[in-house]
Amino acid sequence: MYQTLQSISTLRSVILVLATLVFLVALGGCSSERQSTVSTDSQAAWPRAVAGHQPLAPGEHPRLFFRRSDLPELRARAETPEGQLILARLRFLLNGSDGRSLPEERRPLDMEFGKTEHRIDLPPWALSLSHPMGYGFLYQLTGDPHYADLSHQAMQLLLMGYRDKDPTGRYSFVRPAGPLRAGPSLGLVAMGYDMSYDGWTPGFRARVAQALEYYEYEHQDRPRRTPYT
Repeated sequence: MYQTLQSISTLRSVILVLATLVFLVALGGCSSERQSTVSTDSQAAWPRAVAGHQPLAPGEHPRLFFRRSDLPELRARAETPEGQLILARLRFLLNGSDGRSLPEERRPLDMEFGKTEHRIDLPPWALSLSHPMGYGFLYQLTGDPHYADLSHQAMQLLLMGYRDKDPTGRYSFVRPAGPLRAGPSLGLVAMGYDMSYDGWTPGFRARVAQALEYYEYEHQDRPRRTPYT
């Protein structure tokens, strides 16, 4: 009985080894065939130029959501009834009225954050990480430098450490409440930078770019260091 079981075990091992060899040989053949196909078809290389695409120029902004060449069409759409409704909503969310000033409501700079007991309820237009992008978008549509200046001022507040209007203040460029909140916070600051780039001074553009490039995540429980000012 023992010899029979041993023979069966040996047979299974042999079958497993043979099956593995067959699989490897077949896989090698497929790989060789694919490699041969790719090497003989030079047109299949990736990436390659897209017909009609204009590469980005150095320092060209905006570039994340649309480009300067898209502005005429966007401005035309802004004049439609639907466009007017969208812009009216944007302006309301920037300051509760016409979008031509900074919101007075914001989370106190030195208030604790990140936990349920730190919750405060702010109006929809309270300062947020999206404000520089919102003002920057109005600047792109109107060409009015007033909106570029508002974007500048809003970004300065974020670099100083003012937090998003999130009820518990989890999102912030400075000391976000955990790595999960750091990514969106950086992304929104980068969007504001892209949208407002043309309306900012070279010095302020460099300051925001360096804050993004050399960003260091700071845990909320660690002592606060000097903000990005």
